[in-house]
Amino acid sequence: MVSRILGTGTEGILGSLSCPPTPQSGQGTPEVTGWFEVTVGGHLVHSKKNGDGFVDSNPKLLKIVAAIESCLA
Repeated sequence: MVSRILGTGTEGILGSLSCPPTPQSGQGTPEVTGWFEVTVGGHLVHSKKNGDGFVDSNPKLLKIVAAIESCLA
């Protein structure tokens, strides 16, 4: 399910959100691998480092999607 949601272009749920293009950024964590954090509107929504783990289930992904939708509203 997560791979369908995170699909490229308009294949996944994230691609199907009806919103204008928004800036996205990413950066590596110096000298550390394996961290994955999602910040939406300045708020940390998901942090693998803080125990949220991988985004490998619908509830985790929907939490991120809800934060994005809330920020766009």
